[in-house]
Amino acid sequence: MTICNLYGTIGQTILYSLYLYAVSTNAKMTVLACSLIRRFLQATSIPSHMSILVVSFDRFCLIVLNTTISHWTIIVLFTMLFVYAHGVNNVMELAFGIIGEGDMCGPTLVMQSTVKWIIQPVLPIAILLSLFMNIRILYFLHTYKRTKAKRNQYTNTELLDLKRIMLAFLIQTIVPVIFIFPQVVYLAMYNIDQNFRFSKRLWLVINAFFYMSFFLNPLVTVIFVQPFRVAIARTLGWSMMTSAVEQKSVAVNGAQ
Repeated sequence: MTICNLYGTIGQTILYSLYLYAVSTNAKMTVLACSLIRRFLQATSIPSHMSILVVSFDRFCLIVLNTTISHWTIIVLFTMLFVYAHGVNNVMELAFGIIGEGDMCGPTLVMQSTVKWIIQPVLPIAILLSLFMNIRILYFLHTYKRTKAKRNQYTNTELLDLKRIMLAFLIQTIVPVIFIFPQVVYLAMYNIDQNFRFSKRLWLVINAFFYMSFFLNPLVTVIFVQPFRVAIARTLGWSMMTSAVEQKSVAVNGAQ
């Protein structure tokens, strides 16, 4: 998931840098630039936002269903995110040769309307499925002692650790719901009414929220997952902080 988020961050950084360059130089956008380069860079955000579904599915199978997914299956699932983003989404935008005039970039190749209604809802549905699975996992963990589930045997410490990790996953799922769904709503309204437009000021807010999501997900990981904090401390040369964290970890493990 971290690699997917990094991939999306790099892609969006390049896209926004090109956007600033185009605005500052009044560069004229061609159909090729809007349809190929821009669309490809836009799609780099899709694996980042959909990767939470793969992680949620893996955790759901392990904790609720007591089933372990193989390492290669996880790799295949993550690979499918990139295939969907560029092999399906981008290809379908170019395949029909339909040029739309409503894009702010300029004349842009667009999907055929029927295909659009099949492909574009995949991202919001994936995010909502992730949200449902994470809520279901947290419910399972909170009712674990009361239901006395026999499929898994967790100690009190393991339960607390799992709850903390799943709370982090839940927050990471809520982030796209809050920060990405405004764009999804606009896209849905635009597909219904081609004349529908948000104001430029509102778009500035929506875009700011969208780009903040790439920062918030790794931040949540650092806050809730101790090995990431230790790794960052070592990278930054905070040896005292690293030693303190490791000593605390040893003390906790010794108490167990």
